[in-house]
Amino acid sequence: MIGLKNKSEINCEAAKLLHEKNYYAPSIHCSYYCCLQLMKYSLNSHFKFNESEIGTKVNEYTRNNKDGSHNFFISFLFKEIKKNSSTRISIDFNNKINALKKFRTKADYDKDDIHFNVSEKALTLSNDIIFLIKKYFKI
Repeated sequence: MIGLKNKSEINCEAAKLLHEKNYYAPSIHCSYYCCLQLMKYSLNSHFKFNESEIGTKVNEYTRNNKDGSHNFFISFLFKEIKKNSSTRISIDFNNKINALKKFRTKADYDKDDIHFNVSEKALTLSNDIIFLIKKYFKI
């Protein structure tokens, strides 16, 4: 799973480069996926779940909640951060990752142009989320 950590780092760098080149929608895409990849990596590195166990947990979550796989990672880490910190910090994590997810959905699927300020906000959210993941899951 170390490959996911590397991909996360590459996507973080790509998000910055794309933003600097005024490619705002793909920058947001990379900002979001660098967080998602690091979240998945944390399940292996911190919680010691192997790929098969993660797949089983994701399938069970999506089946029981009729929800997407990305929400499994968000929900799982939200609960774990809440166990190890304050409710305020876990809510901050949840709000930031869900805001970034909305930006990514808009960037990937809406017909509207994405502008500098949204891309910049996505970069900031991504950095904040990565900081929290690294802090609470010792990555």
